[in-house]
Amino acid sequence: MVQQARRTQRLVPPLRHVATRTTTTQGGEARLDVICGLVSATAIAHLLWPRWVPIAGLIPWVVIGAVFLTLPRLRVLYTVTVFWLAVAVMIEWADSPYHEGAVVVATMLMMYPVSVSRSRHGVHGLGGDRMLSDLRDELSHLGEIPSLPPGWRAERAIATAHDQAFSGDFNVTVLDEDERILQLLLTDVSGKGQRAGTRALVLSGAMTGVMGGGEPGAVLAAANAYLARYGGREGFATAVHLVVDLVDGAFEVGTAGHIPAMYYDAGRGRWSALDGARGPALGFVEHAHYERVSGVLGRGDAILICTDGVVESRRMRIEDGIDWMLGRAEARMAAGFSGLVADLVSDGRAGAEDDRAAILLWRE
Repeated sequence: MVQQARRTQRLVPPLRHVATRTTTTQGGEARLDVICGLVSATAIAHLLWPRWVPIAGLIPWVVIGAVFLTLPRLRVLYTVTVFWLAVAVMIEWADSPYHEGAVVVATMLMMYPVSVSRSRHGVHGLGGDRMLSDLRDELSHLGEIPSLPPGWRAERAIATAHDQAFSGDFNVTVLDEDERILQLLLTDVSGKGQRAGTRALVLSGAMTGVMGGGEPGAVLAAANAYLARYGGREGFATAVHLVVDLVDGAFEVGTAGHIPAMYYDAGRGRWSALDGARGPALGFVEHAHYERVSGVLGRGDAILICTDGVVESRRMRIEDGIDWMLGRAEARMAAGFSGLVADLVSDGRAGAEDDRAAILLWRE
């Protein structure tokens, strides 16, 4: 009896796979039948009432087929379409719809590469768009700053180059179960726009695992080891890592090829750069060492971290951009910290040419 049960269990996964594949195949055949039927109905209607139903009416079905059909089924659909175009040409020889037929053929030639690309990625219909949207939302979710204990506030702002959907700048936020230790990691991967966005999607998962599974002081070293192993595929990245004890205000910050964190001392009423916590960019040196700067955030103090798109441009050095940023920050102090990062990212020196991101943490 036990052996029979085990044999049955071994059979269940293949049967489920066959059932799923059969259902998917039947669904694809049904879609092909429906669209081919619509193509035939449109073509016949054109032959019966050429003045009222133009042959260009085939174009919507050609486009829909490229979106929702697999590549082999799309070839069948396009074969049916070409057949009806040929029939229309032969029947209406004296007044053949060459121009409209050429438009239909041109549409097929444009949509076919789209279907080839979707087939190569294994997605059809709107599934690929939903998948990319989900990945983008997940990347944003990883960086969301949770509700902090009373007396602490934080804000972040991210803008993409040319308003593209994906950014090479991303952050990961981790707050421990006791809601005491807060970690903020702001990363800028090489490149920009969609190409950098794909690297950010991959790295964000790795960074989350590094931050959640080890000592905070070893996060940059672990991230660097990962990128050094897979640098050929992922490229290099810069990062700044901030760890704050939300009970006593003690903090540590380290940077990897990144611009330094900015510290606001409420007692002195001044901003300054934490320059002593610099190290090489992630992925360049396999066993790099990263120094960390420590301090204590008192009442009214703040720490600002940002990517180089905020302070660097083709016409301005990073040092000059940092002076500009601190000047903007000091000019806003009368209005408080809220809204500062949104203004800095919006007015970032790189403008729409580069991704921009900033995070501000302060103690009330």
